[in-house]
Amino acid sequence: MAAPATSGEARAIGRGVVAVAVVGLAVLGFGVRQSVTAADATSRVEWLLIGAVGLLGIGVGLRPLLLRLQWSGEELAVRLGPFQRKVSLATLREVGYRRSGRTAFYVLRDREERHLDVQVTLFDRDDEWKPRILQAADRCGASVDRRAEKSLRRADGTGRGYLA
Repeated sequence: MAAPATSGEARAIGRGVVAVAVVGLAVLGFGVRQSVTAADATSRVEWLLIGAVGLLGIGVGLRPLLLRLQWSGEELAVRLGPFQRKVSLATLREVGYRRSGRTAFYVLRDREERHLDVQVTLFDRDDEWKPRILQAADRCGASVDRRAEKSLRRADGTGRGYLA
């Protein structure tokens, strides 16, 4: 494992989902265009609803471009555009593990009662941020779930992660 940097940022890996945004944009444009040329109010509403589905696709597709995992000497944060959620690595209390279907989350809690769920396979550069979590847990005497520890030790830099 590489030595972790003092601070850094990892991007979400779901860049293939950007195609969903392109399709969403096309559906939005088509729905709006059809609603403008529709003859009656019912048809307009139906086409606008189809356009709304396209808008939803744009949001889903752009999310990976806006999502970031950032770390510094004292904090680990997940940012989505201007919004963030963070925990203190200096006061880490617990590193949990929660599996949900095909994905899993590290559940981090600090002594200031903040918590952060980090998806195991979502972010690249995991060979930098995963060792940081283990080191912080060791320094703080935090409890570490057995599955979380096994998964955190298998960082390879690709972000594919290991689901325990």
